[in-house]
Amino acid sequence: MSNQQQQQHNFHHQQQLQQHQQQHRLLDHQALHTQQVQQLQLENILLHQQIAEMENQANLRNLQMRQQYPQHQLQQQQQQQQQQNSLHHHHHHHQFYHQQQQQQQQQQQQQQQQQQQQQQQHNLINPLHHQQQHLQHINQQQNQQQQLIQLHLQLHHQHVVHHHHYHHHIHHPPLQQQILQQQHQLLLNTLHPSGNDDDDDDLNDDHIGTTYESLLELDRNNVPRGVPQRELDKLKRIVFKSPSLSASTSSLSEKSDSCGICFEQFKEGEVLISLPCSHLYCEKDIIKWFQTNNTCPLCRRTI
Repeated sequence: MSNQQQQQHNFHHQQQLQQHQQQHRLLDHQALHTQQVQQLQLENILLHQQIAEMENQANLRNLQMRQQYPQHQLQQQQQQQQQQNSLHHHHHHHQFYHQQQQQQQQQQQQQQQQQQQQQQQHNLINPLHHQQQHLQHINQQQNQQQQLIQLHLQLHHQHVVHHHHYHHHIHHPPLQQQILQQQHQLLLNTLHPSGNDDDDDDLNDDHIGTTYESLLELDRNNVPRGVPQRELDKLKRIVFKSPSLSASTSSLSEKSDSCGICFEQFKEGEVLISLPCSHLYCEKDIIKWFQTNNTCPLCRRTI
């Protein structure tokens, strides 16, 4: 083979190699393009899946909202029904309370009428009615004085609370002793006047007002007083019996057969409290009296 033929053969061989290389490059390029297409298809599939999942979630939320909306309406209706029931119950309770008040007022009026009738009967029977009525008037005035004094003390001396008020013994300062003495003297002058019977009417409002001003001046720095419960439990209690049924209580009945506070006649079998000064009172009346006082309502003797 000559050199020229050899060169042609080599050139032809090189061309074939170049063609094969170009074919390989084309195949590689096609394979790469195929991979890119497949990757794009896969991404497209994933995107569609995400979109479908988001749509499913949105549908689920819509379904939940549709289910919750009737429940919300039902809750609102229940709340409105409860409010209406509450208003109805309040209105019914108000009417019931108003009816109770009217009934209580009617009962109080009936009791007052009965008390007035009993008092009128008592006035016809009891010869000591004038003295009892006069004593009742004095007690009412002194009760008003006590209430005014206590109100004044509560407004001006709320910070004055002595610890001995809660101890076993209640000590009366000198000012309280002077107050008790003046109240005692006022009551004695009222029950036993120095003049004739016409002088009973001479105890006018000016004298009472002057006495109250002096009591208020003396009692400015004092704390309201009362009797401890343990002392109340020690008081003597008796069962009232009419003089015809019991001779042991006849001496007490001769002194008084009615309470010095409410001025009602003692009833058969009623529990009374006999103070150390021998004065008799209804148990409930004298216990209430001793909540703010520590003396006998009649003689002002300290308990």
